[in-house]
Amino acid sequence: MIDVKSLKKGNYILHRNEPAVVKEVGIVVTGTHSHTKCKLTIQGLFSNFSETIVKSFHENVEELDVMRKKAQVISKTDKIVQILDPVSYETLDAEADDSIMAELKEGDDVTYIHFHNRTKILEKR
Repeated sequence: MIDVKSLKKGNYILHRNEPAVVKEVGIVVTGTHSHTKCKLTIQGLFSNFSETIVKSFHENVEELDVMRKKAQVISKTDKIVQILDPVSYETLDAEADDSIMAELKEGDDVTYIHFHNRTKILEKR
């Protein structure tokens, strides 16, 4: 758990049981006698939701340690890309956005993340 006041742009948090990246951190003053609050703009990693949430500075959120790894594309279908991790030799089925899916082909190197049995390709290297 981490305090909201310690969050920075690029941190990963758990929001509604899904990993999300913090895109923007701001300060909100809600009234003359109210406490200052923190406004977070977050984007989901798997469902690509974009949301703005307001929390008190003393609240805690669950911070995630999401690791970015390198892999090679083995095969590709319309919706799923099969990738091979060159370190562990593990084969994974991964999701990708349409823009990335269009430019991928077998043998390409990609950067991916893996969280709770879900894998997503972030970029082509």
